[in-house]
Amino acid sequence: MSSTNLISKFLRAAIFLPLFLFATSANADSALIGIGADTCVRHLVHIEQDKDDVWKTNVAAWAGGFLSGLNVAASPSIDLDQAASFDRLSNAIIAYCKAHPDGTIYEAVYFNT
Repeated sequence: MSSTNLISKFLRAAIFLPLFLFATSANADSALIGIGADTCVRHLVHIEQDKDDVWKTNVAAWAGGFLSGLNVAASPSIDLDQAASFDRLSNAIIAYCKAHPDGTIYEAVYFNT
């Protein structure tokens, strides 16, 4: 086995193994970590306090990574040109969170793409 083939298999395992380790049933709490697991209420508080857009930038970066991973796994793929602009993501997340304060950032991204 070539080293390139071995590295490719290792990278695929490193990417997809956590998906299997953290898999949950539809009725169970999700196994999210990071910004995506944060609540909409907390997100809206951070937005109010975020004078230099650091929080919005971090949330948009998380959302872009999440959507990229989802795009790799999805068939057909998501049109990321339409889904992943910074302003569109930020505004969609804020709007979702205002309408669903008990939701999460993950839900705001997932249900708006």
